[in-house]
Amino acid sequence: MEKEKTITYFLYCRKSTDESDRQVLSLDSQNEAAVKMFGNLKIIKLPPESVSAFKPYKRPVFADMIERIKNGEAQGVIAWHPDRLSRNVIEAAQIIYLLDLGVLKDLKFCSYPFTNSPDGKMMLGMVMSQSKYSSDKLSVDVKRGMTKKAEAGWRPGLAPLGYKNSKTGIRGEQVLYKDEQRFDMVKRAWDLMLTGNHTVPKILEIINEQWKLTQPGTRQRPERPLQLSKLYKLFTTPFYYGWYEWGGQWIKGNHEAMITKQEYDQVQFLLGRKGKPRSKTHLFAFTGLVRCGSCGAMVTAEEKWKHQKNGNVHHYIYYHCTKRMNQKCTEKGLEITEFERQVDKALENITIPEKFKEWALRYLHDVRREEAKTHEDIVVAKNRRYESIIQQVDNLVLAYTSPDNANNRLMTEEELIRLKKQSTNRKEGN
Repeated sequence: MEKEKTITYFLYCRKSTDESDRQVLSLDSQNEAAVKMFGNLKIIKLPPESVSAFKPYKRPVFADMIERIKNGEAQGVIAWHPDRLSRNVIEAAQIIYLLDLGVLKDLKFCSYPFTNSPDGKMMLGMVMSQSKYSSDKLSVDVKRGMTKKAEAGWRPGLAPLGYKNSKTGIRGEQVLYKDEQRFDMVKRAWDLMLTGNHTVPKILEIINEQWKLTQPGTRQRPERPLQLSKLYKLFTTPFYYGWYEWGGQWIKGNHEAMITKQEYDQVQFLLGRKGKPRSKTHLFAFTGLVRCGSCGAMVTAEEKWKHQKNGNVHHYIYYHCTKRMNQKCTEKGLEITEFERQVDKALENITIPEKFKEWALRYLHDVRREEAKTHEDIVVAKNRRYESIIQQVDNLVLAYTSPDNANNRLMTEEELIRLKKQSTNRKEGN
């Protein structure tokens, strides 16, 4: 006991913000329990840490504690349980190595007995390894559950604005349903965007100042106003027309769609027209071929859109002089219908020599023949690849069900699922 009193202990408390184990005490409870059990020792309290210990080098308080131990500021650590110190092999090895060096002289846990001896360190290593195994297994189980949920038509993760995650049912099988408080407001935001008369910042102003639409609160953050970046993301999320991407595949969701695919595409165009978020390359039939009849400069084209009050959108294409040769060129733009009429009239006076016609027809025939052969080769190659992938999937299933795979000696269920998914993704992209 006298020896313990000469040791200075760091009190380390950690709870991940996404902690899956509901039995882990809160940070305050860990602190209170440690002080109650070891209050007679010389303790330096560290700031509590709300970070996962699954990956190394992600915890600043833990890293600082290790450095301070190396510098001799303390020789012991107090924590609720070994898994509070580490759930990965690298930081677990750090702790045991410091014990081996004698730099770290003692560890005390509220829910686990530890002695600084060869047997004690061996048992500590086993407990920390068990923590890592639990984390790894949980990660696999969560991913498998999320994939199962996604393939069943329910998008995993936090529901987009306007929808809610169900709070009942088996974990991983919850559904998504309308958020009665927000669904209609989000739909109205789409409707405003579809008119083409409002910019995204203007819609955000209406949402925040008039409708008071907020993002739902979570355990980490309270309800809060929508931000501009979130609204842009909302207007580019396919989930709202009923589809989502998971594992490289597009899946039709079971949730109630808020808009149609055509409405989504129209909003994407409007965003592109305003420079958000995609660039567009326009190809016009006559650009690069026609020059202005007055000044000789090249003729270019541009698109124009007219939005009527009744919601109809009209699309026009105009050709006009670039005025590169003469900035004062008086030629006005022509709508494509009139421009094509003038081109047709000009072509009526052009004749093609019979010899050129015969040569062109022979040349085009040869080109088409080569294109047909290339297309046929592509189809054959795709079919072969498809058959190869089907054979690979069949071989995987045969290997998994083989008597030689008793007790999963050749292949585990997780490996089968992963390899089948890889093959399926290749087949879909065939």
